[in-house]
Amino acid sequence: MQRQTRFHVTGNYGGDRHSRHSRQPGGANLMGNKEKADRQKVVSDLVALEGALDMYKLDNSRYPNTEQGLQALVTAPAAEPHARNYPEGGYIRRLPQDPWGNEYQLLSPGQHGAIDVFSVGPDGMPDTNDDIGNWTLGKK
Repeated sequence: MQRQTRFHVTGNYGGDRHSRHSRQPGGANLMGNKEKADRQKVVSDLVALEGALDMYKLDNSRYPNTEQGLQALVTAPAAEPHARNYPEGGYIRRLPQDPWGNEYQLLSPGQHGAIDVFSVGPDGMPDTNDDIGNWTLGKK
């Protein structure tokens, strides 16, 4: 004999449920968490890019210049000065983008240290208060 189970669901569990939660005091925290996650991604990317740039310098006795940019980590620079000891496959497979879809930037020599590696931040504009750079990490 087969047993039958019946369920009775009460309440509204559609889209209204989620919008109700987003209006609660804790919902305001979601944007703060997104901003923290975006910043952490930038910090992780900057640390990885700095590591690759340090390896480039170790192999070639200098960092790529601003014109060569971060692309020098993916493919050997065609412009002078050439990388003398460039490894097959480069230093990284591809360049990451920041959480806002922008390319990371390199100034070499930098304004804050030997090199400046940075994101132009959510506004997409350089030299504004939302830029996040390796100089804000307490390095180089």
